[in-house]
Parts: sequence; C-alpha cells; structure tokens
Amino acid sequence: MVYNRKNITVQIIKQIDSHFSGIRIFAKLKDIYNCMEFLNEQIDVKGLPDITDIQAEKLAANYLKVIFITRGLTSFIFITGIVVAAILLKDISVTIRFSVAGLLIILFIWFFSLSSKVFNTRSYAIRQRDIIYTRGLLFKSTTIVPFNRIQHAEIVSGPIDRFYNLSSLKIFTAGGSQSDLSLPGLLSSDAARIKSFIISKTAQDEEE
Repeated sequence: MVYNRKNITVQIIKQIDSHFSGIRIFAKLKDIYNCMEFLNEQIDVKGLPDITDIQAEKLAANYLKVIFITRGLTSFIFITGIVVAAILLKDISVTIRFSVAGLLIILFIWFFSLSSKVFNTRSYAIRQRDIIYTRGLLFKSTTIVPFNRIQHAEIVSGPIDRFYNLSSLKIFTAGGSQSDLSLPGLLSSDAARIKSFIISKTAQDEEE
C-alpha cells in the first residue's frame, strides 16, 4: 500500500471521527444514567387535582325506595320489640319503662327520616384508571380503587333490589377475601356495563 499525503490525511480524519464518536456515545450513556437516578422531589399539594371537581353520578332513583323499605322494616322490628319489652318488664316502674321506650322510638323515627339525606350523600364516578365511591352523612368517606388493583368483581341483588331492577357491584382487590368496595343502588344494566368495563381494564393492565 502506497502511503501518500492524501491517504495519511484520510486515516487521521477517520481516527479523530472515531474518537469523537466514542465521546458522543459516552455522553449519551451518561445522560441515560442520569435519567435513571432515583428522584424523590417534593410535590406541591395545592397543585394536585381536586377530587371535588369530578362530575359524580348519583345512584338510581329507585334506590331511595329500597332505603325507605329496609330502614322502615328495621325500625318496625325494633319498635315492636321495645314496646313488647316495656309491657313485659313489670319489675321496672311504668314511668321508666315507657320513658325509655318513647326515647328509643323517637331515635328510630329520626333514623328513618334520614333516609333521603343518606341517599343524597352517595355517589360514584368511573375514571380511566380507577373507580370512586363517596358516602356518609355524619362521617363522609371517599373510596378510590385503581383498576390495576382489582382482582375480580361480582353483581349481587336481594329480593327488594330485584323488584326495582337494581343491583350492587362488589369489587375485590388482590389479597382480600372481603369486598373492598360495594357500590349499591345501580340499575342492573348499568352494573353489568360497569363490571364489563372493569374486567376489560384489568385485562388490559395485565397485558401491559
């Protein structure tokens, strides 16, 4: 091979280019490493999304009737038991017996009268990655269950629910034998649609 000035110049340029290519690759690897470093930066709480901005869905209107019926039956059974006990407990003075019975009856009437308020406090929302359920009159609670934590879901309905074409959706997460979320007062068709959506989302998360 004949080495002339042109060949030597080409070889030098190739070596320089190879050298700088290695530097560029090293710099790229360093950038990737820096991106992989563990970060634990502080989050501004005020900048987080506000859950109250969600347009929550109310439960089916007929569910209020179910609440009235179940609370009415419960109140009737307890009031009947209180009256019978007040009559049979003759060792206690009549004044005390009927005063206590009257107080308990008032409490159960108050318990029954709260049915509509209890109904209005319950709502739910379906988002892309989770389901939200809000309930509670005196003590309000909001439960959020991510779809990637759900193991399975089932639909249940009692005799009164079936009469009004309603169902409850129970959601179970991994590692739990009891349902982590019970969503009552849904139209049976809506409960079936929500269940199908949840199953499709959990299957999609498993594939990813």
